[in-house]
Amino acid sequence: MDGLELIKIHNWTFDPVKKTLKPDITENNESQANVSEEVSLEAKQADLLLCLIQQTGQIVSRDMLLEQVWNNRYVDDTTINATVSRLRKLLGGAKYQYIKTHPKLGYSFSAEVDYIERPKTYYSTKEKILSLKAIKIYATIITVALFAIVIYLFSISQESDKTLFSKDVKIEPVTYMEGREFGAVLSKNEKLLAFAHQVEMDDFSNLIVQNLETSNYISIEPNNESSSPFWVEDPEGNSKLYYVSGEENKCLVKRVNVDENLNLYDLETVAECSIDYTNAPIAITRDQTFLYYVYYSGFPNPTVIHRKNLISGETKQLTAPSTNYLGDYFFSLSPNEEYLVFERSNDTFLANLMHLNLATGELVTLIENTGFLEGLVWLPSSDKLLYISEEFAIEELNIESKERKTIYQSDVHLEDLYLTLDNELLVSIGNRYHSNVASINLQTLESSILVESSFRDFDGQNSLLGNSTYFISTRSGNYQIWRKDEDGRLTQLTEFSEKSRIEELTISPSGKYILFKRGKDLSYLTVNTGEVTQLRNGSAIFNDSVWDCNSDEQFFVTAKIGMSWYLLSYNITSKQFNEVMKDVISIANYCEKNEKYIALQDKPGVYLLQPENKLPTKTSGLEHQYVSSNLEWAVGFKGFYHIDEDGRITLENKADKDTSLLIKIQDARFRLSGNQLIYNDVYHNNTYIGKITILND
Repeated sequence: MDGLELIKIHNWTFDPVKKTLKPDITENNESQANVSEEVSLEAKQADLLLCLIQQTGQIVSRDMLLEQVWNNRYVDDTTINATVSRLRKLLGGAKYQYIKTHPKLGYSFSAEVDYIERPKTYYSTKEKILSLKAIKIYATIITVALFAIVIYLFSISQESDKTLFSKDVKIEPVTYMEGREFGAVLSKNEKLLAFAHQVEMDDFSNLIVQNLETSNYISIEPNNESSSPFWVEDPEGNSKLYYVSGEENKCLVKRVNVDENLNLYDLETVAECSIDYTNAPIAITRDQTFLYYVYYSGFPNPTVIHRKNLISGETKQLTAPSTNYLGDYFFSLSPNEEYLVFERSNDTFLANLMHLNLATGELVTLIENTGFLEGLVWLPSSDKLLYISEEFAIEELNIESKERKTIYQSDVHLEDLYLTLDNELLVSIGNRYHSNVASINLQTLESSILVESSFRDFDGQNSLLGNSTYFISTRSGNYQIWRKDEDGRLTQLTEFSEKSRIEELTISPSGKYILFKRGKDLSYLTVNTGEVTQLRNGSAIFNDSVWDCNSDEQFFVTAKIGMSWYLLSYNITSKQFNEVMKDVISIANYCEKNEKYIALQDKPGVYLLQPENKLPTKTSGLEHQYVSSNLEWAVGFKGFYHIDEDGRITLENKADKDTSLLIKIQDARFRLSGNQLIYNDVYHNNTYIGKITILND
């Protein structure tokens, strides 16, 4: 068999080249498959059918199907099952007449097959000569035309591939309210603008609808948290708004009709999306049959994406991240309503951007191990996607080639994207907040400001020697590491030219080195030379790091390698990583007693690291808490410090396990340095919805 033959299967003729099934119309096979015309197969259906036929009578395992049909891409069992089920339906007949299921083993093709030589087309000698001449003429014409097209496309691509900067783009403000404004979407007639609005950090967000012609606006639920608007137009042309509501602290999806005079009517709840309120996105099909939303049933279950049939009430879970993932959160439905893209966040706080075919269930990874992307929005063709990177850039992603290009680089924070009918983008513009680096003296409980700033300073920590404060700031444009000395002098310690995020500073005992994360990489800065050393250990994704309490030469870091977590040590001189222990996800120091405490994967509590690095069996504290980062817990002379999901830092006394509340903070991260608790004192900045034009028509 050379792959070009036609294949006779009972009452069908299968063409693996054209990917078609043609029925043999006879009186005896009329009920075999209720079709009388040639049937076109989807690519995967044809590939799967050919794979089974080539192994007729033999069991083909799922692994073999993944290799030969899906080219080793990850697809779950439901995708394979669905493809087989559709083939059986097309072929007709009894359930196992063509494809037989072997539980836990795979599938086999059970019908007899015959290979038929493909009909050939014959030409006379004269026809062949004329044909060859015509081919040469056409080839010359086509070559010239293609060359001209290539030159033209190249000139266009050179222009279209140019990255725009803030100086190149005019921003037209659309909203002017005090506070943070985000998540803007337009009604289908583009007369009504819906967006979320938050005045202060402690306030909940309200959903606002504004008439763009009159500038009048209304709050949808003044007494409830609300966000994530999505407009649909009904057959009569009325604007219907779907959104997420936090009524009674539940997550509910509601819908309401809104007219141009901002009257609200027919308010109703259509789905329950979580045990707690979340401002995750939603999407609704144009005919209002299906609602897509993020669902969370509580820890330790990850978030997943559900689809609800709003007519029948039937709900289906569409995604199934494994337990080592935090879950699937930000998503966007394609304009043709055939695909979802979404972010799948893992327990290393990195994310994969995924592409789901809603018809076949095929799941493809578009971008691996990226930071969190914002503002996922499709272009009308459904083959390209826009998003905001961590560097405040709007990037375009080609779904098929996975090629990315930056089309706009902003010098301020961007959040959320919405594409208008005029090919313009609505964007939330401006830094959401600024912060001072603050501290609490754990003996006196007095608080003070260490670094006062109008910028967003992402992390702060005192060194263990002297009174210098190390912090991260964007005050010079990009993320840089800074030091403030006791005399108030500020020194910029790094000179990064890119906008990659820096976080999680860890200072060596003498202040000689600073460990930090930049993007997804772990690096250390030699302070006196300014040299930055980037560290790699195969495919490891790094999490927490602490220095040896008595040495600048060694530090410990937790890392995810494959599907498992490890505690590693690193020696500055030998430049080598060594495995210390498995299943460790987080680590913190208590250097006053030269102790290290660890948290284990999927287990509550923290444990004292034993001599010779033996795996501990009994928790030392926080026995009911699952912790994954040492920015949310620490060990001090009074006990164990922990921050909950509401931003409250509590102290669990070592002796009697009693818990007391210390402070509530806005930024859910802190550091412990000696008797000082370092945190970010966060305040709101004003942001606004702006309209920008950066796309070609």
